[in-house]
Amino acid sequence: MVLGLAMAFVAPPGWGAESGSLPPFAWPVQGQVVDEDDGRPCPSRFEGIDILVPEGTEVRASFDGTVIYAGNKVPSFGNLILIRHDGGWVTVYGHNKELYVNRGEEVEIGDVIARSGRTGFVVRPQLHFEIRKGQVAWNPARYLELLQPQAPELP
Repeated sequence: MVLGLAMAFVAPPGWGAESGSLPPFAWPVQGQVVDEDDGRPCPSRFEGIDILVPEGTEVRASFDGTVIYAGNKVPSFGNLILIRHDGGWVTVYGHNKELYVNRGEEVEIGDVIARSGRTGFVVRPQLHFEIRKGQVAWNPARYLELLQPQAPELP
């Protein structure tokens, strides 16, 4: 299992944005945040969010860090990327069509790391996004207004 992705931890009260400790993460994509996959409850929604986007949308690093996983060994998330950030934070990007980074690579906020897709256990293109502190998931839905928008790259 990669970083306990199947575990259902939720940040304890008093952690996160309320205490001012959440780094300035940015949105990895622009799209519609949904709570369900095709009308079925999504078990991972408690650990992260699913963002509907057209297939092939650029997925950007939410913050500077090091890629600690890029692959497809967690079937439910399909092509998956995990990025470690300073302070023990990890961001998770699932259901990608193409991965543009490899384990050990350094990325900066806004770098294109993947193209969105519908790999894993989904039937429509989307990005699954999580913010973790160690093994504890911080549902981004609780902090959406704190996430910074990213401007698209101009050609």
